[in-house]
Parts: sequence; structure tokens; C-alpha cells
Amino acid sequence: MRVEAVAGLGLMALAVACGGKNDEALFGSQTPPGPTASAPAIQTATCAGRCGGASADKSCACDAQCAAAGDCCADYESVCAAPPAASGGAGGAGGTGGESAGGASGGSAGQPGSGGAPTLPENGSCQGMCGGAAPDQSCWCDAACTDYGDCCGDFAAACPAGGVGPNTGCTPALCQSGMPAYENGSECYCDAACTDYGDCCSNKPSACN
Repeated sequence: MRVEAVAGLGLMALAVACGGKNDEALFGSQTPPGPTASAPAIQTATCAGRCGGASADKSCACDAQCAAAGDCCADYESVCAAPPAASGGAGGAGGTGGESAGGASGGSAGQPGSGGAPTLPENGSCQGMCGGAAPDQSCWCDAACTDYGDCCGDFAAACPAGGVGPNTGCTPALCQSGMPAYENGSECYCDAACTDYGDCCSNKPSACN
């Protein structure tokens, strides 16, 4: 009986001694898992593939009006840069004998040069618009603009006749503007509505084809 009691006490002491040891000695070291790497965020506020509209998340714009509205995406200029405007060949805007800045009027103003497409006047310019207004109507190119003080900056150079307009009828610029042209000192038009009003310039069919 004493031997069994002593053996029992020995086993209990061994259990206590083992229980007090670090679990690493029995089960090895366990390192807690680190944070899981998250997937990279998808960039949605970009104009890539969205030119002419808005970014995928609609937070910024990628169209021509965004500059004025102040809501262009950061990469609008680099992604949606407008291609350079086509320029006419030999003769170009103003054409041979056409009206040009600082030159005398004569011939058909704005006729394309050989091998080139007609170049429309820029906003705020009287080139090809004498007798009317600039394409954006921000300034005028007629005889009255000097009285009202709203002539375009290049009025004197582009319209040496004082805004009466070239007496050459329709030009490519006037075909789209709806502004009047002049033919033999009389006002005439080059837009689609002139056929209804019966006031088309005689050269409209050839100039506005």
C-alpha cells in the first residue's frame, strides 16, 4: 500500500511539473497569421476608354465641355487630347485669290487649296465671316460693330471692306454659319433655310456641296 501511494504521488508531481512548462515545448511554436494582402483598387476616375463621356464612377468628365465646367478627370488632357485640326494644302484657308488677314478681298474666300479640306474659322475670328459674326458669336464682323464696340480683334485685317463682306457669295464657312454673305452688294444666304426663303446666293450649289 505504501509503495502504491508513493508511486501515485510521484505521478502527480510529474503531471504538475509538465503542466507548468510552456506549451511550446510540447506542441511547438505557433505564429499567428499575418494580414491578408488586399487586391489593388481599380482606378475608376479615369478617362481611359471613356472619352466623350464620363469616368466609370461618374465622378469626373471626359468630354469637350469639362474644361468649362471644371470637372475634367485628371488624365483628360493626356488620354483625350484632340487631334490637330486639319489644314488645307497649297492655298489653304483663304485660297488662291481669297480673303486673308491683311490681304485684299477677291476670289472666293476660304476656298480649299489643292489637296486640302476647307478650314473653318476659329471662334472669335472674322476670317471668312465678314458681314456677320464670329462662329461663336462672341464678337462681330459687320459694319455696325465699330459703333457698338464689339468687333473681333482681327476685324480690320480680315474685313478691309469695313465689314460689308466679300461680294463673292457663299464660302465654306458661311455655308454652315447661317450668317449673310454678299453678292454684287446685296445680302444673300448660304444655309439650308435659304431655299425656303428664296434668298440663296447664286454660288451656293457649288460652294456648299
